[in-house]
Order: sequence, then structure tokens, then C-alpha cells
Amino acid sequence: MFPYKLANAASHQITVTATATRLLALINTAGGTTLGFPYDLSVVQIAPEDGDIRWTDNGINPTATEGKQLVLGGDYTIECAPTDVRLIRTGGANVVCNVRIGWIRRT
Repeated sequence: MFPYKLANAASHQITVTATATRLLALINTAGGTTLGFPYDLSVVQIAPEDGDIRWTDNGINPTATEGKQLVLGGDYTIECAPTDVRLIRTGGANVVCNVRIGWIRRT
């Protein structure tokens, strides 16, 4: 993975809530920024730290029971366009996740 440099260190630690939210919005919220992102990003690495979350990468919001489940302690690398990723927590408390975005390969 070739990582995309986010605005600051805080941008890498997002909080997933009970409301389905775009990944890039969560990154901006965590970093206190309102940045745009390159259109050609192609990979997301995410590690839920204190709970399970659900994920979609087709632009449709996940629910607490629908979408790919990413479990506590997992470290996931998923090839997709980060601009289409949406996340929601599956339990009762917000879930902190470490995240990186970037490119599979640079041309």
C-alpha cells in the first residue's frame, strides 16, 4: 500500500457511531478538517479497537445488521474506493478505529 498523507495524526483515529457515515467525513471530523481527497484512492486499512462495526463500499448505508462485519481486534485491508465507504457501529457504544487510506499501486 502507498499511503495517502492525512492532515494530521488525529485523522487516523476515527469514531464510528450509530449513524451510518461516510469514511472520509469521519476522517475529517477526527482531524478537525474539511479536506477533499484524491479521486483515485484504492485501498482502506481499518482496525476496530473497542467494538464491532459494519461496512459498505457501494455508497449504500449499512445498518446494525447489514453490511460486511469488521470485528474488534481485526486488521482489515480492503481494496475499494474510500469515497464510497460508509460505516456504522453494531453495539451500544461508539467504536474507535485506526484507519489509513491510499493506493494499491502508484502508476
